[in-house]
Amino acid sequence: MPQENRRPIAILRGKVVSGRKHASSLGFPTINIEYERGSVLPKLSIYAGVLRHGGKEYRGAICLAPAKEMSRPKLEIFCFDQVPAVPDDEVECIFLGEVGDLFEGNDEAMKRKIAEDIEKTRGFFLRNNKNG
Repeated sequence: MPQENRRPIAILRGKVVSGRKHASSLGFPTINIEYERGSVLPKLSIYAGVLRHGGKEYRGAICLAPAKEMSRPKLEIFCFDQVPAVPDDEVECIFLGEVGDLFEGNDEAMKRKIAEDIEKTRGFFLRNNKNG
């Protein structure tokens, strides 16, 4: 379990996949995860969470959102530290707390919203006595 002293909302397992690079083009590179079919999903939203990869944990902001090009919601995480993940790597995404709502808008509005969600995520970890 993550080191935060709270029960996870959800844990999704899956593999790293290539995304459209839209968040990267806005200055927020994310890791896209194709989670296992049949997984029980939390509600579509923005969460503070942890990515487990290669025996290490990386804190960050998780987005679970509708995807026009997919039949199921997309899962991506912006990690505070660089993660050496490549497509097909197996990972776990641990949802710890909801920090924001989903949002659609133009690229400038999206940049502001993503930056705000990342700050809320850092605040979540600081409030829980962990470095953000």
